[in-house]
Amino acid sequence: MKIPVFLPNTLIFCSLLLANSACSPLPQVADLSSVPLVAILEKGPCYGRCPVFTLTIYDNNIALFEGKRFTDKEGKWMRKLDKTEMASLREKFQAADFFNLSRVYPSRIPDMATVSLTYHENGKSWTVMGKEGRPEKVLELEQYLDQIAQSGTWVNKTPTREVAAPNDEIIVQLQPDTQVPQWLEKYQEFEVDAVKKLTAQANNWLIRFNVAKISAEELLGRLQTDPAVLGAQINLPLEPR
Repeated sequence: MKIPVFLPNTLIFCSLLLANSACSPLPQVADLSSVPLVAILEKGPCYGRCPVFTLTIYDNNIALFEGKRFTDKEGKWMRKLDKTEMASLREKFQAADFFNLSRVYPSRIPDMATVSLTYHENGKSWTVMGKEGRPEKVLELEQYLDQIAQSGTWVNKTPTREVAAPNDEIIVQLQPDTQVPQWLEKYQEFEVDAVKKLTAQANNWLIRFNVAKISAEELLGRLQTDPAVLGAQINLPLEPR
């Protein structure tokens, strides 16, 4: 009895179909609003080039990475975690006895980034934040979430309207004797960061801030009344001629 010549092709087609059906398409970011949360890792700014991002893991195994500054993925990116990653994540939070940790570990080092970890389980949530001095088991959780953020295949889900450069940069001319790291400390609540020095001679800098914390106009008004600031202007993109 001869095997029909179309059988191998049919088997290959079915295998591919099954493989594709196992990889369900990633949802839109807005569709995650009703999905229960599992864990959140949030890293704030420092006085250097610390990566600033938020990693959110949902109960449907979706991980959402929101890169804000100094990351290799800026904007909103998404990937699906496998069952092993999710199981390991839950096991690590449970092993750390996360709900019995202190909420805040105080720091006296202002130029370090603040790291916040949040875990959700059975209708409860707990957040632990701090800089140095956090327990080793908290650092291990941070390291595991960092590993999730840096591994796997991520898909860019940034809406087109967010790709355009936000109005989050200001050019400032500071008094010659102004020390930039100390000066930035006054504006750390707005996540102001020095991007680069613009001139070798004068104390001119391009600074960037978090538009979710303060508008460009409001920050500009504050800078114009700052005794250390000789001048400030919004860094607007050049219009094509």
